[in-house]
Amino acid sequence: MTRSKKITLGSVGLLVIVSVAVLWLSATTSGARWLLARTDGLLPAQLSLDGVDGSLTRGLSFDRVSWHDDGVTVDARDVFAHVELLPLLQRVVRILDINAGSLAVVLRESPADNEEDADGGPFELDLPVDILLERARVERIDIERGEFERRIDRVDLVGDLRGPALAISDLRIRSDWLNVTANADTRLAGDYTTNARIRWSIQLGDRSFDGVGPPALDGDTDGFAIDHRLRSPFAVNTEGRVAFDQQRVFVDVDNRWTDLRWPAGEREFRSSEGALSLDGALDALSVELDLLAGIDGVPVTSIAATGVTDLESADDLDLVLQNDLGLLTAGGTVRWSPTISFDVNYELSDVDPSLAHAALGGDVEAAGTTIGQVADGDYAIAVSVDRLGGTINDAALSGAGRVAIETGSIRIDALDITLGANRISADGQIAEQVALSIN
Repeated sequence: MTRSKKITLGSVGLLVIVSVAVLWLSATTSGARWLLARTDGLLPAQLSLDGVDGSLTRGLSFDRVSWHDDGVTVDARDVFAHVELLPLLQRVVRILDINAGSLAVVLRESPADNEEDADGGPFELDLPVDILLERARVERIDIERGEFERRIDRVDLVGDLRGPALAISDLRIRSDWLNVTANADTRLAGDYTTNARIRWSIQLGDRSFDGVGPPALDGDTDGFAIDHRLRSPFAVNTEGRVAFDQQRVFVDVDNRWTDLRWPAGEREFRSSEGALSLDGALDALSVELDLLAGIDGVPVTSIAATGVTDLESADDLDLVLQNDLGLLTAGGTVRWSPTISFDVNYELSDVDPSLAHAALGGDVEAAGTTIGQVADGDYAIAVSVDRLGGTINDAALSGAGRVAIETGSIRIDALDITLGANRISADGQIAEQVALSIN
């Protein structure tokens, strides 16, 4: 046999061996398992793949795919993934189908959550391959973080990622408490140019909220324009901008509504019209509120408020409430996290005494301070009346004093009220034992 024939036969034999090997690797379960075994050292240590079946050409199924690190545990069961092989030669990952029968997500606070990026820069993603996702579905998603638990029945997704350009052509989230339909185009680098359209509805107790219009997010990190319409259970229009700078979020948003109704115990809170404006960084946000509101048994009230909040408290608060029964102005500080506390100066004027009893007429004025705190079911509230005046049924009214209400007790300090020729003064404490002096 000549040398050329030997080379030819050897080449053919090698080609046959390679073809059989490729066929075995791509078309058999044993080949897929062998390939996965070779990737053990290449996959992240946090990732675990168990119970593989199928082949690369027909699609791979896994009994379980899980990810575990300090901040999150993700556990997916009955996972199927089908990737088209030929486009890989052109650095394109074409995912024909991927789905999971169930997914459990447990979120935890990790030390990294409280650490800033070492380089201080924003997250950027620019993959050397294109990812095309034709169909993805995940069912029975259970999300848990501390005491918070929610289930999402199903998520469907179609989209692609080409370098830093992410296009979501169809995202659908379905559950008995949250439903979302969305599409978006965004760049995961640079100025994060984004255009998104979202329709949503959420169920809170027996109330269903529907966002239609749909809401829009358009722009980049220098400023995303927001245009949103809430139509149910009441109408709220939101317009403005959101911007990002050095890991801070800035907003300039106006919210306007008509015919807002909300249950308040056995009564109903109603606002025929109103506006809420937010301007500034989220840790120093200027708030301006202006509305007409009423509740069963109380006249329609004009409410105006301004202040600055870091989302845990409100400082420099100025509040004005006015209706047919009188005028209240107040200012100070209110905190609601981690506990509720307040330190407020108040002034009442033109108050109609018939609010206390129908037989009373005239007008009453008062000024003072109220300081308090509520935490873990306990409370401590002190109301000081520095000035009390006006008339009731043509009799002059004056007085001053302080009342402190704490869990299980009431303390009265130097309360002195004069109405015409009548005078009452009180001092002492009411608790399990009463020690009270009244003249």
